[in-house]
Amino acid sequence: MKKILTTSLALAALLAAASVASAANLQLSSNLAQNFDSTLATKGSGAAGIQPGTYELVDIRASLSNLAAGENFWTALFNVTVVPKNGAPANGLTATDLGTGMWLSPAAASSNGLYDWRTPASPAPALQSYAQYDSNGASLGGTVAHWQNGNADLGSSVNDLNVIGVEATAAEANNRRYGEASRPSAGYGDQLGGPTLLGSVLFQGVTAGSYDIVLTPIAGSPWGIYTGNAAGAGTTSAQPAASMSFVAATITVVPEPASMVMLAMGGIALVGAGLRRRAR
Repeated sequence: MKKILTTSLALAALLAAASVASAANLQLSSNLAQNFDSTLATKGSGAAGIQPGTYELVDIRASLSNLAAGENFWTALFNVTVVPKNGAPANGLTATDLGTGMWLSPAAASSNGLYDWRTPASPAPALQSYAQYDSNGASLGGTVAHWQNGNADLGSSVNDLNVIGVEATAAEANNRRYGEASRPSAGYGDQLGGPTLLGSVLFQGVTAGSYDIVLTPIAGSPWGIYTGNAAGAGTTSAQPAASMSFVAATITVVPEPASMVMLAMGGIALVGAGLRRRAR
């Protein structure tokens, strides 16, 4: 019940937000970040294919463009879907729940050791992580959590990867400048980088084939910005679905070496049989 209520409130707040004309555009992209062996030990870069039983980490990143002065990222709501290609089986690639759900906020992914291969682990000069950042530079204090208003799967199930919701407060949005080309505006740099890391999904290969990781908007207004937010106290503004675009990534699950050898041997045997038939 609490999950459904949270979802309803989040959607209602976005749909009821004051509408202010803006030319802003949001692009969300799936990015092959890293692959891992069956024990989740680092295996290599994300570009290569994975074998059945091994894993691919996909980062979802956000880029904002055409912002007017005082406009910052507020919220985005989207779905993450696996689309098989060229006859690949429907369940040949599955999302993994490590105990906190299939959608992993940067804080959750880091706590599960999925970002340990990245450097620096904690950027100088302040103690920071994927969970928190320094908001005021050399001044004392200022350690604040990323995504104070939430970063989670708000769908009917914690594992449906539907209605992924990320939301920042006005003050946080002004300080961090999520999705913007130059960020942050104050304090020290954080680990979310640019395009801004929203979260990750860990996929496990099951059956050989190619699979697109597709992002889609929810019905209605799927995202919003703050306007007049130069002092971190702006007004929320829902943005039209047409101003939100998506870039998919493709994960290829390749046969295990032993299976490939068997296939090759089978091919050689067929060729040999054909040659023998011709010789008769």
